[in-house]
Order: sequence, then C-alpha cells, then structure tokens
Amino acid sequence: MGAGGCKSRVAGAKRMSGQAEFPTDGDLSMETRQLREEYLAECPPQFAKQVVIVTGATRSGTTILGKLVATLKDVELEYEPWLCRVLPMIARAGLIENDFAKKLFVKYVNEVLIARLLGRNVNLRRDDASCILNALTEEELKERWGQPPDRNGVITTAQNRGSILAMKMANLQPHYEFLSQSFTNCKFIHIVRNGLDVALSIMKKGWFTDERLRSEIDSNLNKVVCDRKTGGEYLVPYHIPVSEARKFSEASDFERGLMTWCIVLEKNEAEVARLGLGNRNYLEIKYEDLLKEPVQTVARICSFIGTSDGEHTRRMIKTIESKKLNQAQDYPLNEVKDELIRRSEKLLKRYGYDTNVLKRQAMG
Repeated sequence: MGAGGCKSRVAGAKRMSGQAEFPTDGDLSMETRQLREEYLAECPPQFAKQVVIVTGATRSGTTILGKLVATLKDVELEYEPWLCRVLPMIARAGLIENDFAKKLFVKYVNEVLIARLLGRNVNLRRDDASCILNALTEEELKERWGQPPDRNGVITTAQNRGSILAMKMANLQPHYEFLSQSFTNCKFIHIVRNGLDVALSIMKKGWFTDERLRSEIDSNLNKVVCDRKTGGEYLVPYHIPVSEARKFSEASDFERGLMTWCIVLEKNEAEVARLGLGNRNYLEIKYEDLLKEPVQTVARICSFIGTSDGEHTRRMIKTIESKKLNQAQDYPLNEVKDELIRRSEKLLKRYGYDTNVLKRQAMG
C-alpha cells in the first residue's frame, strides 16, 4: 500500500519526522513546573508486590495464558490496558517527560489494582476473554462488592497479602525497558507459538489487511511512514520498524503475519539481552507446551512469580486440555518471498519447530 493507499486515511495528519522534543523547564511557566513537581511528589509508591507482564506476538496465545495467570492465588489481571502500550510510546517519542510518564503509569496501575479488589469496572460477559468470572465465582465477586469502598483499607489489604497485578498485552517488546524501570519487581512472561500458525491465524482474522489498517474504528495503533527515496507513504502497525514499512505494505496478508512474528521475536531477543533480563524476571513459555502440558506449565509460572494454584486454576487447566493443537496446515508458502522464508526458518529452528514443511511446500 503506497502513498495513494493511505493519504485519504491520514489526510492532514502530522507525518513522522524524527523525535519530538519535550519542553524544557525554561519553556514551562512557573505554575506548570510547580504543578508537575507537586504531582510527582504526591505519587504514591507501587501497591502491588510485583507487576507481571504477559506478552508475546499477536495470535501466540497471550489471551489463554493471561486467563490462566488470572486464576493464580493473589493475582489480579488487567486485560489489554491501552495505556500500557500508549504511555511508553508517547514517552519514547518525547511527547511527555519520561520520569513523569513512569510515575503516571505507577499511579494508573495503583488505581487499577484498587478497582479490581473493590470489584469495580468488571466485565460479566461470560463469552468475553476479560470476563471477571474466569477468575472469580459470583460469590467471591459479591464479597468484593460487599466491602466498604475504603481505599486505605484496600491498599493495606493488597500490601499485606502481597497482591500481584498482571497485565496482558501482545507486542510489548519495544517497551520492556520503560516497564521494568517503572515498577518494583517487574516480571515478563513471554509466550511463543509456531510462526507459521501465527501467520495463518492473523491472515484468517484479517487483522493486517489494508481495509483493517485504514479503519477508523480499529483499536490497533498504526503509523504513517514516509519513504524519502520513493516519496511513498505506508500505513503500518506500530510494531513494524520504519525500515520494513515498505516490505510490509507490499506483502500478502500471510506474509504480514509472518513478518510480524519474526519482528516481535527478534525484538524480544534483543531487548532481553540488552536489558539483562534473566531467570528471575523473564520466563518463556511455548504455546504448544501450554496445551500439551498445562499442569507442568502452571508449576513453572507459579515458581516464577512466587505464588500457587488458585481455586479456579484446575478449571482453567481442563479448558486448556480440551483444546487441540493444529494438525499439519496448508500454509500459502508459495506467496512468501525467499528472504522471509530464510528469516522465519532461522527463528523456527531456534525455537525448536519443524522446518521441513517449508521445504515440502516450497517443492510442491
């Protein structure tokens, strides 16, 4: 999708032209500086014992993993909090001061935890992934509703029992540094799934089609990238690097899914290494292992975050056990460029996936 494909979608929008600059203290009025300092001074410390980030590439199993984590003892799950993605992005772009953004995020997370423990803003739609009844019974929820709305009491309870706040959001790898610096004892659980299955699922969902990217009601965060060499403009998801915007735009829907998988895993590896995330604060789960060995996977997660099974964990394990791994798929590899085949083959091998299908279907 070149310039003609996205100009009408972003007409009048500001183009990306380098990093924005946050106003210096000299640019701010005395009143603004004072208000900022007062706000930073009033920001309370983190209430949760730890914050756990559940992430992975789109369509890799982050939803089912998040629902499982939500059933563990003393864990509260916030499902896809939009601010978790947006705030690090605007701080990285220089549109808000980095330290201020981190303090703001801690304050937001504190409010989320208070709301969860009081049973506020809950989703009761049983067919929705974020339904509170996936982790609590109706009686337990009513017990929360029966508590007096005492913030201080809830905060004390959270601190005494060591509440853990988990946040589930796909494609957060570019924000590991911001997240780990924002929270005390921040941990990451990253789920990996066979990239060919990820790409096929994304294609079937139609999540990265031109129509979906141009949609005004779509919740994805997209960006406009200007190619100075060709003069073309490309509308791509936020996780696609500027250097790959043109390739992504010219790719088939299956290729876009496979590119996303490659980009997310490569970025994850780079950030884990750069930040020195070790066994204490980083855990990798394979989607296929979660489905085949859910009990063992739960044990690993509990050991990692320092908790135990909850009353509803067994029910969720049974739900997972009822899911079936996909059998051999007919992937549209004939439309995948050789460069992307080689790129994905390296990652598939690295994560222990069979790559013979690439050769068989290429020959066919």
